[in-house]
Amino acid sequence: MEDRHVTLSELTTGVWYSAVFDGHGGAKTAEFAQNNLHNIIRESQFYKKCDYARACVEGFILTDRLISQKVDESSGSTALSILIDSENIYCANIGDSRAITSYNGHTCPLSFDHKPNRTDELKRVEVYY
Repeated sequence: MEDRHVTLSELTTGVWYSAVFDGHGGAKTAEFAQNNLHNIIRESQFYKKCDYARACVEGFILTDRLISQKVDESSGSTALSILIDSENIYCANIGDSRAITSYNGHTCPLSFDHKPNRTDELKRVEVYY
């Protein structure tokens, strides 16, 4: 298991960031994501407009593209990131890393596993490939 994580007290003023990465087949992809995903999200045009949900989606897509260009290893990684501002929690994930929160004593999922046994995930993978 090639686990990596990063927590920044503030990505920018008033926005906190934390992420975990579970590497598969080596550490380089998880390390690249650990070192770069937060910067890629922060540099997004959507982040600058405080559209954090879209910034996370764009950040994950751009990070994936950069990994295929810059990581010289046949490895992969799950990724799960959380952005928190003064009003909302934003969660983005790839793979089967999970986030939950507790509210008034009840647990609430923030993410959903990307596994082929989910009909919508199987359809997405089949269309992509």
